[in-house]
Amino acid sequence: MGFVGNISDSDWVSNMSDFVNKYFRSAKLCTDNYCEEDIYQVDGTYQEKAFTSSEFAFVSADGMLIKIMPRTSASLWNSITVDVNGNKGPNTIGRDIHLFRLSQQGKFCPYYGYDYASSQGGIYNRNLHWKTNENLCGWDGRPFPSRSTGYGCTARIIESSWQMNY
Repeated sequence: MGFVGNISDSDWVSNMSDFVNKYFRSAKLCTDNYCEEDIYQVDGTYQEKAFTSSEFAFVSADGMLIKIMPRTSASLWNSITVDVNGNKGPNTIGRDIHLFRLSQQGKFCPYYGYDYASSQGGIYNRNLHWKTNENLCGWDGRPFPSRSTGYGCTARIIESSWQMNY
């Protein structure tokens, strides 16, 4: 995981399948759209189909859906998406679907959290932190903006002492 290079989607899926089969013995690989689900942004807007057979995803022994995307030469991070209750609803980013990033140095952090915002170019980028960009997970005491994706909600939960206060 974490390599950069020109690799086809099918090669990525094959390599990751070998990795998961080796280290997650009870996992079920998501093939033939077995895990596919519609997912939604935190404001209720339809986002996309996720956990499709063209992406690398698997179901853990306890039923979580986990998708791992490769990093590209333009990115410093792998993307990891976790649906904590599998195909059960609400299938909403920031509710039961959580987004993480894995750096090439092995740092695992929530997407749009402080650590992620501080690692972009070596300085803190306020547009990449949920606390200073309400489109990422809203702000305390205010309704979600209509364009709020929920991408920063996992970071908000973790950085708010594990409280889903929205």
